[in-house]
Amino acid sequence: MMVEKQVFIDFGSGPKMDKCIRYHLKNFYVIAVNNFKKDLFENAEESITLDYYETICDELNFFDLSDLSYSCDYKADVWNCSAVLEHVEENKIENFLTNIKNNIKDNSEGYISIDLTDHNGGFDHYNDLTKYDFIKNTLKEKDWNYIIKEHFDIRKYYVQRTSTLPSTLFYYGIKKK
Repeated sequence: MMVEKQVFIDFGSGPKMDKCIRYHLKNFYVIAVNNFKKDLFENAEESITLDYYETICDELNFFDLSDLSYSCDYKADVWNCSAVLEHVEENKIENFLTNIKNNIKDNSEGYISIDLTDHNGGFDHYNDLTKYDFIKNTLKEKDWNYIIKEHFDIRKYYVQRTSTLPSTLFYYGIKKK
């Protein structure tokens, strides 16, 4: 089966639909991938229902991206993975990125952002990860640069800083073949 439109996939959208809405308005076929249906409602307004997400997205997929046996029906022309990788266990990151590559077209363009903070503006999780059940790794900027560059040809790279420390990493690129 073939889709007539260009495809946008948001890998780990959660309840934030700004990028899905942007591509929906551009007449893309929009797919959101999340681990669980409940991820759509975490920290979302109480009035939000599944119908809201189904209005924006042509497909809602729920599976663990680190499990290579799962995939979307269509491959992305454009894609996004924002503030997700810090929530992936370190031993699953390789498969997670491989599965993103499995679900995008060869010359598709996409963004990855990684929040290096403890999501409260600090870096306490680097001292004691056990206090943070939602953050699954303590990789630093140089580690992420190496991992991401193994999978993607980076066209743009930007670091947002909190004082002198990197707080968010932004990558834009295409997959390596």
